Amino acid sequence: MSDRSPAGPREQAALLLAAQRIARMGSWRLDLRSGRLAWSDGTCELFGLDAGQFEGTLEHLRRLVLPEDRPAFERACAARAGEETDYRIRRPDGAVRWLNARGDVECDASGVATARVGVVVDVTERRVARQAHERDAWLLRIASEAARVGGWTIELPERKLTWSDENCLIHDVPPGYQPTLEEGLAYFPPEYREDVIRLVGTCERDGTSYDFEAEKYTAKGRRIWVRCCGEAVRDAAGRIVRLQGSIQDISRQKAAEAQIRSLGVRLTATLENITDGFFTLDRHWRFTYVNAAAERVLERSRDELLGGNIWDKFQPAVGTPFQHHYERALAENATRSFEAFYPQLAKWFEVRVYPSPDGLAVYFRDVTELRRHREALHESERELRALAESMPQMVWMAAPDGSNIYCNQRWIGYTGLGAAESAGAGWLQAVHPDDRQAMELARPRAAPSREDFTVECRLRRADGEYRWMIVRGTPYHDQGGRVVKWMGTCTDVHDLKLSMEAIRISEERFRLLAKGTQDAIWDWDMRADRLWWNTGVETLFGFRPDEGQASIESWSRGVHPDDREATIGGVRQAVAAGADAWSGNYRFRRRDGTYAWVSGRTHVIRGSDGAPVRMIGSIADITERVALEEQLRQAQRLDSLGRLTGGVAHDFNNLLTVIVGNAELLTEQLAAQPRLAALAGMVVQAADRAAELTRHLLAFARKQPLQPRAVDANELVANMAPLLQRTLGTHVEIVLAPADGLWRALVDPAQLDNALLNLCVNARDAMPQGGRLTIATANREVSAQEARLHHGLQAGAYVVLSVSDTGTGIAPEHLRRVFEPFFTTKVPGKGIGLGLAMVYGFAKQSEGHVDISSEPGQGTTVKLFLPRTLDAGVAAPPEADAAPAPGQHETILLVEDDRMVLRYAHEQLVALGYRVVPAETPARALEIIRGREPIDLLFTDMVMPGMNGRQLAEHAARLRPRLKVLYTSGYAEGGVVHGGRVDEGVHLLSKPYRREELARRLREVLARP
Repeated sequence: MSDRSPAGPREQAALLLAAQRIARMGSWRLDLRSGRLAWSDGTCELFGLDAGQFEGTLEHLRRLVLPEDRPAFERACAARAGEETDYRIRRPDGAVRWLNARGDVECDASGVATARVGVVVDVTERRVARQAHERDAWLLRIASEAARVGGWTIELPERKLTWSDENCLIHDVPPGYQPTLEEGLAYFPPEYREDVIRLVGTCERDGTSYDFEAEKYTAKGRRIWVRCCGEAVRDAAGRIVRLQGSIQDISRQKAAEAQIRSLGVRLTATLENITDGFFTLDRHWRFTYVNAAAERVLERSRDELLGGNIWDKFQPAVGTPFQHHYERALAENATRSFEAFYPQLAKWFEVRVYPSPDGLAVYFRDVTELRRHREALHESERELRALAESMPQMVWMAAPDGSNIYCNQRWIGYTGLGAAESAGAGWLQAVHPDDRQAMELARPRAAPSREDFTVECRLRRADGEYRWMIVRGTPYHDQGGRVVKWMGTCTDVHDLKLSMEAIRISEERFRLLAKGTQDAIWDWDMRADRLWWNTGVETLFGFRPDEGQASIESWSRGVHPDDREATIGGVRQAVAAGADAWSGNYRFRRRDGTYAWVSGRTHVIRGSDGAPVRMIGSIADITERVALEEQLRQAQRLDSLGRLTGGVAHDFNNLLTVIVGNAELLTEQLAAQPRLAALAGMVVQAADRAAELTRHLLAFARKQPLQPRAVDANELVANMAPLLQRTLGTHVEIVLAPADGLWRALVDPAQLDNALLNLCVNARDAMPQGGRLTIATANREVSAQEARLHHGLQAGAYVVLSVSDTGTGIAPEHLRRVFEPFFTTKVPGKGIGLGLAMVYGFAKQSEGHVDISSEPGQGTTVKLFLPRTLDAGVAAPPEADAAPAPGQHETILLVEDDRMVLRYAHEQLVALGYRVVPAETPARALEIIRGREPIDLLFTDMVMPGMNGRQLAEHAARLRPRLKVLYTSGYAEGGVVHGGRVDEGVHLLSKPYRREELARRLREVLARP
């Protein structure tokens, strides 16, 4: 106990004032009746006023309070006893201080309030410390939320696991959830769990920190990618007492990387399956990409071309349409399409050039064969690089007006701007000038709605490079809802943006590719069984890309049933064998139910485990090519047979000439001996049949001499009708369907009679029980497009003569062979298979065409296409008298290299009353002509060694201009017969011939002036 006596009132007052000054406290009293406000010296000191400067009124005090805090000040003035209020004042020197006010009420004896008394305390340092603490805590929370980073600790030795709230959010559990260590590890899938336990155990034992990426399951079953970091914390003695670390959700980055890889593989595979060549050039004309199709067509490897100048690599193209169109496309930024010939490769190219900011993209294809045969060949291109980079982040805080008040070390390290340089509006120095306005407007636009904002802009790195960032800002509100701060992050998305631009370019290339090619391109996601088509599927087959073709099963159903097993099996075998590609031809159904022949190419894309995940391919319509190839093979086969039969005809007809003639002589001379005469007659009949066979063979070989003229097919059919009815029998009904206004056909009428008779006999044989035979005529204009579908049919005007029956029809396997000589389905004795062969040869030799269609059980229709002529009809020559016309002792020079034929012809001419001078060779004949012996007519064979009959006649005409000539041959093509037609003014007697024919033709020629 102090032995000092108690202080008096003055001492107590002095002590009170000293205590207030030390505590930075002041007192005040407000007289409620007079409104007079009294302050202590401590109060004056808190407000920065001298005692004489205070006016002693409440209004003076109110003016010193900051306007935004005056409502709080008013509440303090009206507060009940014991209540506290904080508000700010601005002292005369401009300093802002926080004050804490507490008041009480004085009352008189009746309980009426007479004054308010109280104290004020300067709490500025306390408030600043508290705000700093709140700011740091809020800053950390916002940074964690923006970066999707959560924290954790494991207390040792208890191994107690603690998660931060953000960590809970990442795992889809409520904030505050605290799992056990075993429960925390259970969020890792089994394939990661053993490695995680090992890393945590190592860190716990020796303090080794770790940093790895893995997948985790969340409480909601989501599978996410995370980055896990951990380190050990030691106590003063160096013992490990705690593990701590972070987990960052990086699922978005992983998804972006996967998408880039998928799109890159998809485009690369697609480029490998197109049939077009493709390359790209930069603006310096250097090759930047060359696909496999381009390598093949240009006959250069991509290693040789990439990086090289196109005009150096292909110097002959300088100054050609290639250089002209490429330079125009680049200069005018316009697409160019053209065709040009490149002599060094001996190829025509169809080229489409597309300009881009980087240079030119060139699609081309070799159309050499297309220009010749109207066929298209296509190839593909591939390769695109995938990009995926990590995204660093920066954290910042700004005032409501956007002035920077805080930035973390990542910002400072990235931009090179220190905290002082970045303060206020200094941070805008790092923003690209073109992006500053967008950044400055982002906050005021978002503030009224209290929403976050997101802006893309470029930030300058410390080395001067600008990189794209995503700036995200979150507003921080006070109790009144006003924005008092902005907090946000800057995420580096430069590499991702470049990657997305690359993807855009790739998708644009893919779009142009799919649009530019004439093929149907498809992409099958094997895991999801989703099938994508380009518009080519509608062009080729009539199906819209989104119409019932969305799965591989729809494609399988479209394959022709006969081709399905081989096609699908081939694809499956290629996939199972690990092959990257498959190609093959098969039939695919169109929308109208018909089938098209197609060429399919497929590329298999495999995952990291080697399993197939995608298939990308193309389908080209080759229907026309297949049909033309089949028609060409058939035509070549028939032409080969024709050449064979034509070559035999000459020698065979020479033999028949001797046989027929001598048999005829024997028949006459043995008239008194019936038995021998009958035998000679059988020889004549056999020879006639052999001659007819030879004529059929020559007709098929298109080597028979024709004498075409304008013919009215309606009149010809009408004249033949009685003969046909007698030949076919009464069990066959003949129906004539002549067309009105029928054009005239240019054709040999005798051969047309023979062809029509053959067709009608074949029709009768196909109707053993009787039926209807219809003979119709029609005018027909054949377009170039229609002609391309029928090998051998030329575009033009035709008279069509068709013969249709209701017979048994022809099986499909026999239909393509019916025009082959000696092919027949009739029973022995009913035919030798030369009828239709003769008709085929006659039609072709007449510059026409023959077409046959048939269905088993439905009958057959044969159409003869005969060329139209504008000439008027010419009357047929009158039939000659059947009796042989004797000679009048004229002299005939007989030239024949075959001795038997020479002897036979000599005897026949002498028997007819002619004087004959024989010659076995053209040379001997010319010796005779040069002599003085009179000669009235040259009768010469056409096919002889050294000189043919036409050449002999030409030599003879120069020596004896008035000499008449009669040619004879069993095969005269190329001499006096061209294109199957006897030359104008030429007289030809075909072998074998009879005496009457020889006599008649001799008199006809000798009688001409």
